[in-house]
Parts: sequence; structure tokens; C-alpha cells
Amino acid sequence: MTSDTPLTDAWQRVRATVSERASHRRDAGHTALEMYADHGAVIGDADQSVTFSFTVPDSAATELDGQILAQASYRTQIDYADVAGNRLYILESRDGDNGVTVFVAGGISHQSLSDAVGASEQAQTILRTVDGSTALKLRHAQLAPFLVGLSD
Repeated sequence: MTSDTPLTDAWQRVRATVSERASHRRDAGHTALEMYADHGAVIGDADQSVTFSFTVPDSAATELDGQILAQASYRTQIDYADVAGNRLYILESRDGDNGVTVFVAGGISHQSLSDAVGASEQAQTILRTVDGSTALKLRHAQLAPFLVGLSD
């Protein structure tokens, strides 16, 4: 993929932003993990919750495995950019008790996101490997921050 398309340029800016933020966290003495999704999707669950599923490389999942505590409570900041019919997300999830921050960068098409508009307020983000193994699951108190600006 060349860097002469708006989507490619935006993705490169997202990656640079994540890298810079992670560097700041590391400079402050915290653990910062950078996860770049190869694929993103929205999945509606039987319980009416919405799952944002991002596929990460096996190496990223292995890195998470050694750093993440199963019972940790993460607070997530959601930033995004809308480009060429896609929403590129940066999720910054911090475990305040242990000083671990996980940065997730991924994109989902507006078409897929529009299916989630008006759904229940329950949401979660899952990072998975290509074989479907779950590397990280983040539960979110609100769905709305993921869908700001998208209409029914």
C-alpha cells in the first residue's frame, strides 16, 4: 500500500500518535504496550451488547500475555478520526493500580459501525489473534463514545 491515499496517510498518523503517547508513558516509568490491529469488526452479541473486535499479530498477543493482569480494571480513553468511510480508533486503556497502559489502534468501516447505532449501551473491545484466541478483553461502561457523530 502506498502512502498517497488519505486512508493510508491517516493510518500512518495514528501509528505515529500511538508511538509518541506510548513513549511518553514509558518515559514516566510506566509499562506501555502498542497494539496495531490488522483487521477490525463490529459484532452484535446475543445479549445485545456490541463487541469491537480487533485482530492483532501473534507477537502482540504474546506481549500482552506477559503484562496484563486478568482482574485488572482499565479506564479507556477513545480517540478517533473519520477518513474515507472508515473510523480509525486509538484506545488508550490504563490500569492505574499497576501502571500498565495498552494502546490499541484499529479501524472499522462506517458501514459496519452504523449497524451498532441505537444498540444497547453495553460494549466491549476484544483483541484477538488470527486463530480466534482472545488476547485482551476490555469492557466499556458506554457504547456512545465509539459512535459519536454517526447517525441512525
